[in-house]
Amino acid sequence: MTSKIPVLAFFTVLAAARTFGGADLNFGELNQTFTAPTINHAVKVPIGNKNFSLNVMIAEFEPPANKTTDLQNPRVAATIYELSWPWNTTINETLKTLEGVEEPRFCVSIPLGPIPDSVTKAYKETDLGDCTNALGEQCTRDLKNQGFAPDVGCNTPIPESCSGKLGSGSIGSALLFNIEQRYYSAYEKSEARFAYTTSEIYSAGNDTLFQHDVQRLHVLLFTSSGSAPICVRVADHKVSGAMAKPGGSMCFVALLALGAMLFML
Repeated sequence: MTSKIPVLAFFTVLAAARTFGGADLNFGELNQTFTAPTINHAVKVPIGNKNFSLNVMIAEFEPPANKTTDLQNPRVAATIYELSWPWNTTINETLKTLEGVEEPRFCVSIPLGPIPDSVTKAYKETDLGDCTNALGEQCTRDLKNQGFAPDVGCNTPIPESCSGKLGSGSIGSALLFNIEQRYYSAYEKSEARFAYTTSEIYSAGNDTLFQHDVQRLHVLLFTSSGSAPICVRVADHKVSGAMAKPGGSMCFVALLALGAMLFML
């Protein structure tokens, strides 16, 4: 991607899954294995007149027994994104109460490639989810002004001011509204796990891929009655153990809503 591109398009996520380079785990397997995060951090997400909370959870665990590998003591690093809210309602019920929303709609978009080092380093521990330092004032302002019409869905364009700041991969987008619970039983009242990434399978003791997820900048854009760009770097919040080692894998598996098609350029 270069600054010569005036508009970077969001790619609509399809209800299918494709893997590239990471451990091929479906969301059900991951939820059963992912019992407690090794480390996590939560930030506020203002959506309409409500404050939701985004929890970024990172864990290392043994891959399921049906995943074959020649490695000794195999491990997988995974990041799960979870949205929660302080009301005892489902996400659909909650969105219907948003101020100024005649027809509730809720979209999430996540860059699928590595965020540039300069953007990651610009994020400060005190930002607490604010993307202004990382993405710049103009890009952050333009993202907040994004919305989408009822007939457009999640196909929201990325402003030119954000060109080159959201990574070298594509962007996956999906609706987080009217999700059929038969596909994903974790859509309960007050919380919803909506996306994840997994690393390649590696041997225990080599924490390069785990630390990659801890150290990298996670960028998400939530769009409803308004838009909320959210930036999180878990490493800024009481991380113990070794610092990130160079060469962490940028290949991962992502699931958005019911399951996502990953688009790589």
